[in-house]
Amino acid sequence: MSTTVKIVFKKDTRRVVLPQQAPFKNLEEIIDNFYPNRFPNGVHLRYLDDEKDYVTVTCDQELLDAVELSASTLKLYLSANTESDSDSDFVKVSRDGQRSGLLNNLPKPEPEQPKTVQPEEVKEAKEVAEQAEATKQEVERELSKATKKAAKEAKNADVKKAEKKEAKKTEKKEAKTAKKEAKKAKKEAKKAEKEAIKAEKEAKKADKEAKKEARKAEKLFKKEFLSKLNCRFLKDVTVPDEQE
Repeated sequence: MSTTVKIVFKKDTRRVVLPQQAPFKNLEEIIDNFYPNRFPNGVHLRYLDDEKDYVTVTCDQELLDAVELSASTLKLYLSANTESDSDSDFVKVSRDGQRSGLLNNLPKPEPEQPKTVQPEEVKEAKEVAEQAEATKQEVERELSKATKKAAKEAKNADVKKAEKKEAKKTEKKEAKTAKKEAKKAKKEAKKAEKEAIKAEKEAKKADKEAKKEARKAEKLFKKEFLSKLNCRFLKDVTVPDEQE
């Protein structure tokens, strides 16, 4: 398994891959190949920890610990080792034995020189900015249209829902009214049927009474007729007294 680190020396930054075995020794050899005869007294390798302190790396374990603690690719700042450098320069010692340099004379990354911007680059940047602004405005317009369309569709959906609800309510009300009317009609039909039966009975009774009266009248008529007929017959057959 390999380990990747960055070596920073002044304005020069190199990315290197180190083996798991003896990584510090391999790192020294790589630095010597990058910068031959540049560091006759050796090198100082330091990195910036999460407390913004420069921590010196001098062996394999310190290098591996630094790689493990680093959130991204470990960046090692390279400087020449001088005779005046000693362990007394370091006043901070962490729990795992790493030394942190807190002196003002420790090398710090040199800031990059500002890049001179050419007129063509300014023009190109301005065009890019204008294009970006136009794209932004277009996106905002499309977003506004989509929002209005969605609001309109939501409103139409609410209206349709309300209409459907009202139609269902009306249908339910009409069905209830029709049911009520049908019940009432059924009740009235039943009542009419009863009245018809009653009327039929009364008609039969009246017919019976009429027939009875007719028979009675006929009987009375016959009686009167016979009575008159008998009287006339007797009158016709009566013999006067002088003829007797």
